[in-house]
Amino acid sequence: MSRRRARPAARLALRLAPAALAAPLVAQPPPRYEAAALACAVFDEAMSSRSKVTLQGREATAVVERAGVLVVRGTPHPRGVAIEAWWDSLAVRRRTLDTDAVPDTDGLLGGRYHGVLSPDGAWTDSVRPFVPDDVADVVDMADVLATLFPPLPPRALARGERARAEAGEFARLADGEVAGLRVARWELAATRPARLLLGGRDSLPGAGSGEEAERTTIAWAPAAGLVERVRELVLRSSAQLGDDSTAVATARVTRLDRLRRRAGARCP
Repeated sequence: MSRRRARPAARLALRLAPAALAAPLVAQPPPRYEAAALACAVFDEAMSSRSKVTLQGREATAVVERAGVLVVRGTPHPRGVAIEAWWDSLAVRRRTLDTDAVPDTDGLLGGRYHGVLSPDGAWTDSVRPFVPDDVADVVDMADVLATLFPPLPPRALARGERARAEAGEFARLADGEVAGLRVARWELAATRPARLLLGGRDSLPGAGSGEEAERTTIAWAPAAGLVERVRELVLRSSAQLGDDSTAVATARVTRLDRLRRRAGARCP
């Protein structure tokens, strides 16, 4: 029995197939938020922060946690995407050496956030939901949407390439996979002046200054858009309390935010 030799074109296709599957996802043009990708999106969101405030040799520590399911609906808007979002489920907690507060969040569920998301990730508020006092004492819920969607790189980047923007420096990472989706990945690094305001009872009073260092990883799929965001923050601050120059409070906070889109989820 004779064997038929593969034609040159067929052999070339066989050689190119593995390379095509491994080819990097290069966004052309750069990734941008669009209403079609956010028409109905459900995200699992989790935040955990650890703070230490020192005043005249005495230390106070606290751990704040938030976890929930956030539903997002996007529609076209002249300046980008009009967003309506609400918590479908939510739990918050604050732990110190002496206390463990777990307030009821039912009064916040279903309350709407409204605003406009620009194609490159700038957020403009128009409506925020009412936040019950006992929840506000534990964690700041007012600015959730302002930090939910990360800024996007100003232009398409090849693997290993970097670009500076107002939000910080973007670097293109190796492509990967999240929840079965092939994704392009970027890292955003930024350092900026900041006054340390933790929200709720952990706010640092008085006039002071500080620094905030951010490192955010973004995973993006061509059709779905934002698939995952992992944001790490380290904040350091000091403040003079009142007129007493010896009463200086210092604080350090480490915070980790995780956001992942649920594949195939339907908006309730």
